[in-house]
Amino acid sequence: MSPKKSEEIDFIDEGEEKGKESFWKLLIVDDEEEVHQITELALGDLKMDGKYLKIISAFSAKEALDILKNNDDIAIILLDVVMETDDAGLNVVKTIREDLKNKMVRIIIRTGAPGVAPKKEIIENYDISDYKEKTELNFEKLYAAVFNNLRAFKNLQEMLRMSEELRLANKSLAKENVHLKNEVHAIVKQGSLIGNSEAWQSVVDVLKYILESISNVLILGDTGTGKEMIARYIHYNGFLGDKPFVTVNCASCASSLLESELFGYAKGAFTGAISDREGLFEAANGGTLFLDEIGDMALEMQAKVLRAIQFGEVKRLGETKSRRVTVRLIAATHKNLPEEIALGRFRKDLYYRLAVFPIILPSLNKRIGDIPLLVNHFIEKYSEKLSKSGISIAPEVLDKLSKEKYRGNVRELENKVERMVNIVAPNAQINMKTYRISRRMDVLSELPTHKKSESAFNFDHNFSLRGAVLDYEKKIINNAIEVCNGNKSQAARLLNVSLRTVFSKLSGD
Repeated sequence: MSPKKSEEIDFIDEGEEKGKESFWKLLIVDDEEEVHQITELALGDLKMDGKYLKIISAFSAKEALDILKNNDDIAIILLDVVMETDDAGLNVVKTIREDLKNKMVRIIIRTGAPGVAPKKEIIENYDISDYKEKTELNFEKLYAAVFNNLRAFKNLQEMLRMSEELRLANKSLAKENVHLKNEVHAIVKQGSLIGNSEAWQSVVDVLKYILESISNVLILGDTGTGKEMIARYIHYNGFLGDKPFVTVNCASCASSLLESELFGYAKGAFTGAISDREGLFEAANGGTLFLDEIGDMALEMQAKVLRAIQFGEVKRLGETKSRRVTVRLIAATHKNLPEEIALGRFRKDLYYRLAVFPIILPSLNKRIGDIPLLVNHFIEKYSEKLSKSGISIAPEVLDKLSKEKYRGNVRELENKVERMVNIVAPNAQINMKTYRISRRMDVLSELPTHKKSESAFNFDHNFSLRGAVLDYEKKIINNAIEVCNGNKSQAARLLNVSLRTVFSKLSGD
């Protein structure tokens, strides 16, 4: 339906001045002067969305192209397809789309010579908006054609604007990602190597050589000693710092699931494989793959990982072709791998492939002198995280923390500090009161030291409920006494019971 003058197209009232900057541009390309006059008469007063129509005239293909080269904001071209030569109009179209790379301008082709309409493929390939014979173009149809194409041009402008905003947003996001990545690097660099103890400095000395290499690394150490942090430090501060860092915990995946995680799978490889998926080896290509708790990996999977290392290629489940990958492996475990090899639970050849650079992280109990440095680092870390500024720690609390035994190593110490920062108010000091409140919670979080795993509820008392309860209470009390370094009075305070109750429970009364 054609737009109605009174509703969709406004006209300039007599004497109203046309806007000098806010207007749409329309180019008439025709070698007949009469056509220009009729078109200007028909459209000269058109106004849409608050913008007037400015009409520009060209009487030849060359003149049209000269105008277009200097005006990249022309909205519509009314183009005579036959001028100096039969293909002059089409040459203008090709130049606009191919040479000038102008995809925005809307092109309406007209001709006074019936039977010379451009072929369908030309209309489609060069995005020609419409084709009309001049004899068909009455005023009403001309209004409709121009109006619809102005709307289309405006929509394209809006899409271009949004696309540019999206490009700038993506550019800003990429810049922010680089900034965040640099912050991660700084945090990893800052938080990994805190410590001046001899045991810790021996680790730092080895790291200096590892950072200059892209060889495989094996990190050994008890739970909580910071194996993953060291892995990240090696990656982000070495040659591969701007490449992918991909992690997987080998202990948390069943063997069949771990295989699909590491190597990927093809669509239809198994029930639920509805599409192709790359594995972590491919995701880490060019960077680092961190295999945490590799000591828990099944022997069958160890053989497949070994092959990937040896040949630098992986094969997705359900595929026959292999894919080349270049990955540096960093593996970590709390287990004694030489002992696991002797017991036949870990492959010796895989061990030597991984242990190009072996690192043994010391327990926190072997680097007691580092505790004050670590405590202050964690206070700063969690003060920022919890938006609590001005938090300090009393010397006597620091002394207490330095004398404790840490079965959970640095992770346990970090948990203690995080808990105390949560308890204390902003601009306050972590004092002995805060410490004692935190210690009450320690009793609940401490793990028993029994080497043999036992259920909290057992039936060693001939199914006696009272006996089982007494046994469980005794375990909790013994755990509290151990946490308090053998001090039964302090253990009683932590458990919020009397010293007499402690002795009574231990004696089995």
